[in-house]
Amino acid sequence: MLVVALLTACAPMQPDAGDPAGGTDPRVPASFAGTGDASVGDTGAFDTAASRADCTEADLSFRAETWLPPVSPVEGLPPAESAWVGGVLSNPCANDVTLTTPSACLLAALVLTDPAGLATEYPIVCDRGETPITVPAGESITELADASPLAAGTWGLEVRFTAGAVDTTAFEVVP
Repeated sequence: MLVVALLTACAPMQPDAGDPAGGTDPRVPASFAGTGDASVGDTGAFDTAASRADCTEADLSFRAETWLPPVSPVEGLPPAESAWVGGVLSNPCANDVTLTTPSACLLAALVLTDPAGLATEYPIVCDRGETPITVPAGESITELADASPLAAGTWGLEVRFTAGAVDTTAFEVVP
């Protein structure tokens, strides 16, 4: 049985450079390093937006990521180790950008696909109501969940964001 527990208490974690947990949840070791490489809507804006100070919601980047301690990048992870999955909202711009979501969470659902191809959706339940999430200039906000333990093999992760974006990535758990 795979259990995913949301650690953000349905509130966006505040950014903290170098710490994918946003530095606000003591249950997530600061040494965890993100390994996701997928991105939604990446049209090169990340390369040029950093010098702009007039960015809007359309310039934000949504990514699915996995964190497999203790180093990054990780090619594989023993099944007994911790594996964290989640989504990252990044602002590459020189100005703060506020995104209004339909709930208090950044994530709407996580879908894990096991090595046999069976996909299981884990909806994220949050307080309803429009919620402004401000992403500071050049920073990211991360929400993640503990997906441990995972069987050996190649796993898929789909992250559905409350703002409507969807992103995927794959990761390997080695025996």
